[in-house]
Amino acid sequence: MSSNIQISHKPLLTPSLSVVDAEGLSCSGYIEPTNEFITFKGSNYANFDNTFSFYILPDSTVETDPAMALLPTYFDVSAKTTKTAFYTALSASTIDFVSDLSYSYSFTNTQALKSTGPVVMPVLQSFTSGYDFEDGIATIEMTNFVMTAKGSVYAIAREIATITTDPQDEFETIDTPVRAYRTPTHSQINNCVDWNGEAVDACAKAVIANSDNVQLLLKNLKSNTVYIVYYTVANEYPIEPVFSDAIESIEIRVLGAARLLVNGLLILAMLFVCLFV
Repeated sequence: MSSNIQISHKPLLTPSLSVVDAEGLSCSGYIEPTNEFITFKGSNYANFDNTFSFYILPDSTVETDPAMALLPTYFDVSAKTTKTAFYTALSASTIDFVSDLSYSYSFTNTQALKSTGPVVMPVLQSFTSGYDFEDGIATIEMTNFVMTAKGSVYAIAREIATITTDPQDEFETIDTPVRAYRTPTHSQINNCVDWNGEAVDACAKAVIANSDNVQLLLKNLKSNTVYIVYYTVANEYPIEPVFSDAIESIEIRVLGAARLLVNGLLILAMLFVCLFV
């Protein structure tokens, strides 16, 4: 989407303005979209199939960017509507995928960094968690996010225990700790490291920019392992994450399909013996 915005950038805006989408990708002044504004090193997930958000940012090196004077040409700021001139410019640039666009609001850098005014801090009300195991590789899944406002969910996964069969009871398992753990900082989550500053096993964020379902995947994990997943939310400001105070966690026990199959066969065998004794 950013590369397409780049096409419309020249006739619509002057080079001093940056157009940034909700993932932080910029297309201003470049042939291809860049991650100029993204500091996050983990995987990014978003769903812009139906709608998306993008932000027009003035030149931060000048006190007043004269290019901002162009906005009234394309938008009725007070009515929060798009003028015909905008769609005419899109047509002239052979862009046909935009069916409707509206002006939502303006905000200052201070408002974004303090999460005040129109740029509010979202609250993560609920989500669904689980894992998938295929070809010896596990993936922790977080999806069905319910948020009070637009924003992002950042998550890291770290191995904290291994799962083995209880030598005293083949139908039970034992969790053997491999490391002590504690809550990391927001900076550590954003940099994909754990509470000791060591690289995590998986790191990802999900951008919640609309009502389309988004999944956050923590990939390439091991089976028969207990993982601690720390997660936090940030507001929608695309230039740098402004995090909420809360950092929460869940534990996910990842069992391999082979172990589940063995245990299942043992249970069936015991039932068979019981039936015929």
